[in-house]
Amino acid sequence: MTAESYYIPLHILKEITNGFSADSRIGRGGYGDVYKGVYNRREVAVKLLHVDTLLGLDDQRYINEVGNLLKVKHPNIIQLLGYCYEIQNELIEHNGANQFSQHIYRVLCFEYLQGGSLDKHLCAQSFAPNWSTRYNIIKGICEGLNFLHECKPQICHLDLKPANILLDSSMEPKVADFGLSRLFTPSHTHITERIIGTRKYMPPEFLNEGKISPKNDVFGFGVVMIEIMAGPAGYSNSFEMHDVAQLMQQVLTNCTMIEATSNNRSEELRQHCPQISVPGLERAKKRKKTGGNLKGIAEERTHFTVMQENAPSMLENRDHRETSAKIGAEVVGRDMEKQEIMAHLSGSTTQEITFLPIYGIGGIGKTTMAQFVFNDSQFKEYSRVWTYVSQTFDLKKIGNSIITQLSGSKSMHTDLQMIENSLQKLLSGKRVLIILDDLWERESPQLKKLESMLNLGEGGKLVVVVTTREESIAHKIHTGRVKPYKLAPLTDEICWTIIKNKSSFENRAERAQLELIGKEIAKKCGGVALAAQSIGYVLYAMEFDEWVSVNNSEIWDVLASGESTHHVHASLLLSYHIMDKYLKLCFAYCATFPKGHKIAKEDLAHQWVALGLVEPSRTFSNIQTSHKYIRHLFGMCFLEHPRSQWSYMDVDNGFLIMHDLVHDLGRSFLADKIIIESPACQYAWLTDHRKLFKSSMNPLAKLFMSSMNPLAKLFKSSMTPLAKIRALHFLDRAYLQLNGEAFSPAKCLLVLDLSRCCAQKLPDSIGQLKQLRYLDASWNPEFTESSEYQAPPESLLIPKALGSLNELQYLNLSGRGRPIGLPEVISELTDLRYLNISHCMGYYLLDIPSANQSFIDCIGTLPNLEQLDMSSNNYGFCVPESFSRLKKLNLSDCQYIASLPENVGKVDIPMLFGLLFPQKGGFPVRVVDSESSSSLVWLKHTNPDVLGITDT
Repeated sequence: MTAESYYIPLHILKEITNGFSADSRIGRGGYGDVYKGVYNRREVAVKLLHVDTLLGLDDQRYINEVGNLLKVKHPNIIQLLGYCYEIQNELIEHNGANQFSQHIYRVLCFEYLQGGSLDKHLCAQSFAPNWSTRYNIIKGICEGLNFLHECKPQICHLDLKPANILLDSSMEPKVADFGLSRLFTPSHTHITERIIGTRKYMPPEFLNEGKISPKNDVFGFGVVMIEIMAGPAGYSNSFEMHDVAQLMQQVLTNCTMIEATSNNRSEELRQHCPQISVPGLERAKKRKKTGGNLKGIAEERTHFTVMQENAPSMLENRDHRETSAKIGAEVVGRDMEKQEIMAHLSGSTTQEITFLPIYGIGGIGKTTMAQFVFNDSQFKEYSRVWTYVSQTFDLKKIGNSIITQLSGSKSMHTDLQMIENSLQKLLSGKRVLIILDDLWERESPQLKKLESMLNLGEGGKLVVVVTTREESIAHKIHTGRVKPYKLAPLTDEICWTIIKNKSSFENRAERAQLELIGKEIAKKCGGVALAAQSIGYVLYAMEFDEWVSVNNSEIWDVLASGESTHHVHASLLLSYHIMDKYLKLCFAYCATFPKGHKIAKEDLAHQWVALGLVEPSRTFSNIQTSHKYIRHLFGMCFLEHPRSQWSYMDVDNGFLIMHDLVHDLGRSFLADKIIIESPACQYAWLTDHRKLFKSSMNPLAKLFMSSMNPLAKLFKSSMTPLAKIRALHFLDRAYLQLNGEAFSPAKCLLVLDLSRCCAQKLPDSIGQLKQLRYLDASWNPEFTESSEYQAPPESLLIPKALGSLNELQYLNLSGRGRPIGLPEVISELTDLRYLNISHCMGYYLLDIPSANQSFIDCIGTLPNLEQLDMSSNNYGFCVPESFSRLKKLNLSDCQYIASLPENVGKVDIPMLFGLLFPQKGGFPVRVVDSESSSSLVWLKHTNPDVLGITDT
């Protein structure tokens, strides 16, 4: 029989399903909805395939594939009885008017089985009361799957799971939804970009790379076997088991709840089935290890915080994310809480000082509530201060921040008594609102010192709002009748509102279908805004079937818990799994930075490129792709913009930070790649160098040791961790010197960040870093992590060996005063893409103008240079014609530029304001063929006193 003979008209299918009504619907899945009906006097299951899922499907290929499926006949395969393909014109309302629209119907009609799907039986106490029945189900699935794999052309299921295994009245299994994946995957390829189904039953090579293979079904079959033998929780519990013996023990223990059978064959089967499923289990364990320990995620910190407290070479937690008083545009659902908090504060008007702690889990919106208070009209007559406290409790830093905002000038007091004296003057006789955001300090004496420091003013009124995660901290710091306020989770409806906003739900054509699934996803966000925002963003680019896959993901189940924190972790992890492999690598690298660290956006983009984490593209440059990645991570709430420490309303768009929960997630994927003591260490941060010497065996101590030290020989072996490190960051403000052989073992180093290292000389061994692509030896006093002022270094001695770095693409020497030796090596750095020599006023050295110009001209000859920053250099030079081929050029605050070529106007020149402030003899503008130079338009920003026009 031909495929046409199995054709069922659409009107008949609509008739037997009551127009595909909700009353007739018996199931929903990633491929379509299933309806029950009666056709030719037999019960049937009618599957209406999703229109949006089938966009772009070739009509003839659909009919051909259906023809192949109709040929599949086996006792353990659900039988396809017929199909339908019709296009109908339907009257719809659009923009207030009725009009006709074409609707494509693709429908499959299957036999209906009374026993229902296997997943409905697994949880039932009455399921398969003897082992022979369970074995027969396993055997039937195996035979049906084997038959599909031997078909010509071969059929891979790609979504084998209990929900797609149906049982008849005698408990005989039949595999359903087989072959549907062929409709969505090009027949000529073994790779698919669309993964439809439940990830729990999919192998890592399919999830990560989309590879199509019969092995995918074998993996899913192994998971199904475990669930049949050990119950629905058996698969999840198996990850806690060390070997097959433990799994077998669970299976045999489960036997005690099942009626025993008399023959020895059943006992043999009970022993043998776990042995079969173990290879799939072992692969699943590797998948879980690669993707992060999901159980560990549910434990909040224990497995996430891989940066050990007793590891002296690793950075201790410093500042968390910077926050500010500015409220985002998408805040919803907190009006009632705001009213309650303001009522609490209004009732304390008679007190001179009031502390109100707001507490709740991470990501629930404590900072948002503090922002509401800060911006409320009740405090418009108050002097308002916003201070981010962080996990590192520093009274001096808190005090200086408050003084700076109240006085309007930056405070850098190093003595606590001076801070208290200043606060006493500033707080006395005034009404002041202070927000202390993200307090972690648990010790009561320290909290008392904080209260005492703020309770110095007389005759005024002080309101202090504190946000913290821990209830115990909140109860230690509150005052009087104002009790700590616990911030409750958002309602499911509010979470759905957030998801709708982030996913652009209102612009979707299939809103009716998406809403049901979206509301289920919203329930799983645990009332946490961060979870809803992250998952909402990733749903934006997804079709209906992908929404279904997100909702059905096993990640929600593995992290199932009454605690909202676990829902946040699940949401973030789902967002992570949806990223492509390059974006995953870039995100994980962000977590190598310490918690709360302000990451310079441009630096991060260049570091990704240097480390080879960016996917090559024929259309975009690597830097452009990096900025695209940053936009994606920002949209997912995996990266945020910090706020200026000293100006509570300013967003610092040049920097990025990670929410601490997101940071924990990233750390879980790095594992031992950031632990110095691990041979697998690839990324290292160095803080207080003095701690290095507490462990003389620490390999990174060699960076500061004398080359004559006997221990130095220990680290010349290629087996030392330093030999494998790819990125090395310094965070030490002490004036120490790197020894001459400091970098000798680091042969694989690609990124070297010395921007927080005060060394005044780069060691000669830097020339041995032949693979180095990124070198930052800049100095910025704003980067200091302490409240104490440190003077910048006067110069940096650059060895000739730097010129041998043929792979170097990024060089930043900003703020280094006099980078001595750079002019001698600059022309050798032929692969350089980015050069920053801003705030380097020492180039004039012997005040020889010709030497300065020669150096500038050498820069212009670099063949691959794209970005150049020479801002804030007050010495005279002419901008060469060669600079016109740059993509970006920063000359702001260069007050002694002698001349600019006309075609330099083609370059993207940021911060033009104040660029050409004329000095000494005015500013010459060239005129060619009696036409004025386009550079004249720049002068509107400068209003020069003298304008000289020469005919050259």
